[in-house]
Amino acid sequence: METSAQKVIIPGQDSGPSLEGRLYEAGGRGAVMAAPHPLYGGSLYNPVVAEAASALSESGFSTLTFNWRGVGASNGAPSNSPEEATADYSAALELLRARSEPPYIAAGYSFGAVAAVTVALATVDVSRLLLVPPPVYMLAGLELGGLEVPVRVIAGDCDVFAPADGLERLLDSLPDAKLEVVAGADHFFAGGGLADIHALVGAALE
Repeated sequence: METSAQKVIIPGQDSGPSLEGRLYEAGGRGAVMAAPHPLYGGSLYNPVVAEAASALSESGFSTLTFNWRGVGASNGAPSNSPEEATADYSAALELLRARSEPPYIAAGYSFGAVAAVTVALATVDVSRLLLVPPPVYMLAGLELGGLEVPVRVIAGDCDVFAPADGLERLLDSLPDAKLEVVAGADHFFAGGGLADIHALVGAALE
């Protein structure tokens, strides 16, 4: 059952800025759900982020969403740096470790999905990846062959940044990867498909 969210402050790592977060505490296992690109309006209040976090929480995961540095009440300046995104995501995961039990789900939307993959490649206590359309061009530069955990991807069939055929090629070599395609949805789920996110995230956790 979904719980109400509480505001949290996420301490920065390695002198990084503190971040604004919202934590849905459900006890037991935990999940981090990251927002899209901070330079293009990405925040924890994004509708796709909210739907995915709600589904994770309803499935019994203590779920942490957060704002990238320089967004909302997070300190610092907005950044296009993958390294800084990884540091912000890692800081969120570190707080989650103190508030829930391993293993953890690393999840994210668009730019946030790519950060989730990067962190999962370097973290032993991530047991599953949940990616809502990660841009193909950003995933292509990562060592995806190092992923040994289940990977679940949700994308729209009208998404020009994360086309289904491109995602399938990237996921083909992974031992346990599955792509769910939402009919009529684009990268932003603005014209439809948002209601499908909740159900598909829940199904991805089974």
